Amino acid sequence: MRIKLLLSLFFLLSCKIASAQWANQVSTPWVYNFTSGTSATINTTSAAIDNSSTSGSPFLPAPPSGVSRVYAPITTGSVYTLDKAANTLVMVPSSTSGISKFSVYDVTGSSPIVTASITLNMGRVGATAPANNLAYNWILGNRGANGKASNLFNNASSGFNAAGADSSLFTSIRLIYSNTNDNYTAGYRSSGGSSNTHTTLNGGTLSPDVDYKLEAFINNSTVSKTYTKNATIYTVPAGTFHLWITNLTDVSPDPPLPAVRYSVGANFDLPKSVETAPGPPTANETMPADVSINSFLVQAASNTSNAGKITITGGMSLAYDLSTLPVTLTSFKGDEQNNVVNLNWRTASELNNDYFELLRAGDDRNFASIGKVYGNGTKNQNSDYYFKDKAPLAGNNYYKLKQVDFDGKTTIHDDIVFVKTLANAATLAVSSTKNADVNVNILANNNSKATLGFYNTNGQKVFETNVVLSKGFNQFNYNVGTLNSGVYVAKVFGDGLQLVTKFLKD
Repeated sequence: MRIKLLLSLFFLLSCKIASAQWANQVSTPWVYNFTSGTSATINTTSAAIDNSSTSGSPFLPAPPSGVSRVYAPITTGSVYTLDKAANTLVMVPSSTSGISKFSVYDVTGSSPIVTASITLNMGRVGATAPANNLAYNWILGNRGANGKASNLFNNASSGFNAAGADSSLFTSIRLIYSNTNDNYTAGYRSSGGSSNTHTTLNGGTLSPDVDYKLEAFINNSTVSKTYTKNATIYTVPAGTFHLWITNLTDVSPDPPLPAVRYSVGANFDLPKSVETAPGPPTANETMPADVSINSFLVQAASNTSNAGKITITGGMSLAYDLSTLPVTLTSFKGDEQNNVVNLNWRTASELNNDYFELLRAGDDRNFASIGKVYGNGTKNQNSDYYFKDKAPLAGNNYYKLKQVDFDGKTTIHDDIVFVKTLANAATLAVSSTKNADVNVNILANNNSKATLGFYNTNGQKVFETNVVLSKGFNQFNYNVGTLNSGVYVAKVFGDGLQLVTKFLKD
């Protein structure tokens, strides 16, 4: 029954991973299970435990990348039990202040933007409740951020103290037990130095003997990033994270209990921990921006009489956003009004963004540029953009965005906006590009020949050419580098056509 239930929960976990992801997340997350290991138990009766997946006789199975490890001091009553069939690791923490640890570190292919998830169950070994204030910490960071071979993810030091942070700790989620209420309160590490501070989180307490899935959406980059969860888009500012906790055991409600996003008051953007070396002299040990999150750790200590235990279920994951896109696009929409297509889009952040080009195609899906809108360079806030396609195709119109950096690099976003229009009257639209070209789009009702001319504001003709038009959409490109920047009038005449529009030459 236990195995069947765990398999059902693992399926639910897998579904929820698929429903929550970054805007540009890798297709295959890093996932670690215990099923490839060997069921066994180790304890600290006669020796300290310090065993990793790279040891001569490993207790833990090797992860897809990186190293897994368990640690506990000697004669502290700490016990680890791996159950291959149930896909679990049960940790009975040390009875003393010596730290018991389960960690995975040096995961490859990591980035500063990640969704880290783990399923935990805080229980008791026997009938005796754990001691008041027994705390379990889930710590996330980078094993090599300090440039040293050893830090809190792979040494014997406590992640509770700033002395062990050493620029490698992004955050620590603490679950602290109340013996009076028989429940756990969630908090996050907000600062560390000669002592450390955990800020209590709003979102509800956690019950013993319940499987909880914890998800941390971490953004250690320098710009805001977005993720989608259950069809809703959320923005995570630079240097912060969002924490979601889901009750996986109580599935009796219909629908099941939803995931809860934890906060401090009304603030869901939880900052990374501000760390200071105790000194003397004191020094900044806060994890630098753009350092990847490649390690995590579950630790506990001071488990009086070894009464408490924590069960870690396999399926823990790290889902990275490896995008180098300079623009985070959160929406792209369009609609038609009076035969004009109104397009709008929003960005959550921009880096080195020069401009956008609007690309349009008909049913042939051959996209071509119809105009551009200048960007905001580098900006770490929402930006809204608008564009009017005054000469849409008759019938089906498909739109894409092409983004161009100041250094000329281009990115075409995958989002496509579809707008259907009625049969069009003949239309003319003209736009200029940065390299002195002018794009001319003519929607013709019939095959015909016409004359295209450009006129300055004094009415003087400055450019003229003959064009052959096919029924439907026609696009032409002309280099008019000899023309000064300014406003011009474009005119098309011939075979019943009389089309006039103004345009701005850059």
